[in-house]
Amino acid sequence: GTASIFDGEIWVDDNCAGGQIALVVTFSGGGAELAVVVYEISGLASGGAVDQVSAASGNSTAVTSGATAPTTQAAEIWVGLGNADAVTITGPSSPWTNTTLNAYGSGAGSAVAGWRVVSSAGAATYAATAGQSFYWVGAVVTLKGAAGGAAPAALLTPVSFAGPALHCG
Repeated sequence: GTASIFDGEIWVDDNCAGGQIALVVTFSGGGAELAVVVYEISGLASGGAVDQVSAASGNSTAVTSGATAPTTQAAEIWVGLGNADAVTITGPSSPWTNTTLNAYGSGAGSAVAGWRVVSSAGAATYAATAGQSFYWVGAVVTLKGAAGGAAPAALLTPVSFAGPALHCG
């Protein structure tokens, strides 16, 4: 999703070898409020793991991705994000597992990302709450589990970083 002053993105590399110990993200175009949350997920379809996506932006306390179209299979993992400028943000409650970055960078940006494993098909929505009305973006992607119906599982505690570049290892 994209708002007038910032955006939020979900990137998927469904053919990456597991167990990587380094990741480099380089931001271009300037900006002081930059954040990254990384999840390594096992059990995804070996190609074409992305099933459904939705993104939205607005100016309120209700931060949402909007709803995806119904998923095409039952065994999936859903990954969402919410990003709000100049306010704190909290993610949805269980069964979502969230990573929150409030007041990152110079203190003006807040982001939350989360995931949940599902065992039945349905429409996905990631809904967060901003501390007060302000600009926000939200997004969600549904990722298909591997053939055979086993649900994917998030492997790692998320890695988060705020700054002009990311190197974790």
